[in-house]
Amino acid sequence: ELSLKRKVKALDQFGYCEKNGVAVAVVLGPEELSKGVVKIRRVATRSEEVVERAVLLERLRQVLAETALE
Repeated sequence: ELSLKRKVKALDQFGYCEKNGVAVAVVLGPEELSKGVVKIRRVATRSEEVVERAVLLERLRQVLAETALE
């Protein structure tokens, strides 16, 4: 999901994910854009991994499949 507010804090968004059962979040901010990467965050464990945007879909499918098994 996406917030339409102008200045949304990442922690508020992660809190929303926790409350609403969102398993995985993809983080794409200015720093990630400049580096050509994204962060995949497992909401329940708060673990993050950085992946290149070129492999995002492949890795995201893997993470979602792993999350479904937990």
